[in-house]
Amino acid sequence: MACILKLPDDSKGVLVFTTVEHDSVYHPKQHRQLLESLKDDWILGLHYNGPKKNHPEIYDFAVTGLNFVEDLNGAPLVNVDAGKLAPPCFKSDGREKHWDVLYVGRCTRRKNVEFFFNVVKKLFEQGYDYRILLIVTVPEKKRERVPSNPSDMYLDMFTEEERNIFTYLPLYHDSPFPFDRETLAEFYKSSRVYVHPSDAEGGRARNIGYAWASEMPVVGLNMYHPDLDEKGLRAPPYYYEAEDYTDIPEKVVGAVEMCREGDPDLSAARESFSVVHSTENLKADLRDVFRRLDEPFSDNGFFFDNLDIRIARHHGMETANKNRFECSFGAFLKQLRATDEVAQVITSEDPEVDVAEELFGRTNSIADEGEDSGDVTLPTPASERTTPVVSLLKASNLYGTARRIHDNSRLVKRLYRYFYP
Repeated sequence: MACILKLPDDSKGVLVFTTVEHDSVYHPKQHRQLLESLKDDWILGLHYNGPKKNHPEIYDFAVTGLNFVEDLNGAPLVNVDAGKLAPPCFKSDGREKHWDVLYVGRCTRRKNVEFFFNVVKKLFEQGYDYRILLIVTVPEKKRERVPSNPSDMYLDMFTEEERNIFTYLPLYHDSPFPFDRETLAEFYKSSRVYVHPSDAEGGRARNIGYAWASEMPVVGLNMYHPDLDEKGLRAPPYYYEAEDYTDIPEKVVGAVEMCREGDPDLSAARESFSVVHSTENLKADLRDVFRRLDEPFSDNGFFFDNLDIRIARHHGMETANKNRFECSFGAFLKQLRATDEVAQVITSEDPEVDVAEELFGRTNSIADEGEDSGDVTLPTPASERTTPVVSLLKASNLYGTARRIHDNSRLVKRLYRYFYP
């Protein structure tokens, strides 16, 4: 679902779509007229989940890093992305570190989990008794996994003594976010060095932003990340850059030993990748976007909570990734034209969840949109579907808290489904 960054008020609202949505579910013949019609009330941005050659002209601005798009087609650049919006819970608290090395990733080809195993084995063979933590989400379908069975590889490669200091934590549920950020941040704040063995073009990953926001040195390949050069962060103690994979073990040793000798000052990295600082830059860039479009700008009505997750969220996608909603693209665009109704259902820190649940139903199947966007059928209004307990919680301003408890408790979920099937 498009990220509702700002609701219309004294100035237009701001919507941010993703390149995944544009490439997968946006079809000009069906959706262009609908998307254009939103511009009466909204400014439209496109968040880049990967590098592109050209910025589609239908979107008013690009949400991406420096030089990530070869040709912006004259569109303004908002220099932020999901990897530069780490929430405050990742801020280092000066605690004693338990793990020397941390890696968080998915068991897919680009994340190079197998190579991380090899790096750890090399360190152990060289006599380094570092404590290692690997948190890896494993796709449900075995054919999507690389390696296909990471647990077997872990048990085959490492002795019992090595496994005592190498904590391997495979997770088979709620990919890509099996933990909430507060829980995930505990692992970051308890570790010294973050290792990022992904392909070089994966340099804008959310996880390395979390690491720098936690004031952790990062070890990785010569990743594409122009902001590192602009901010002077492409060097120790911020970044230990390897020219190729064989250099990574040596870089890990350098980073870990530096951290063991004392706490390095990585506050400059935290300021570049924390949402506290990035949102001020985001507002400044958006003010310039409005100016270039000759539109008045109001800095009220922004939704900055959970922005690291929300800004890269998709909808209309039939994937196992839980950071998406299954309403049809055309229905959502049509609904967004009713700005008053959208504003009325937003009551929490996650406006897309509110809209999805109140106006669409989070688990609705994806509609067949046909050839004509005018054939889109809107779902049942919220007033006819909302359960009494949800209405009561919203009226009492307790819905946000209750929703978090629901999402993190299997028992509460089962009870809710029992009483409201």
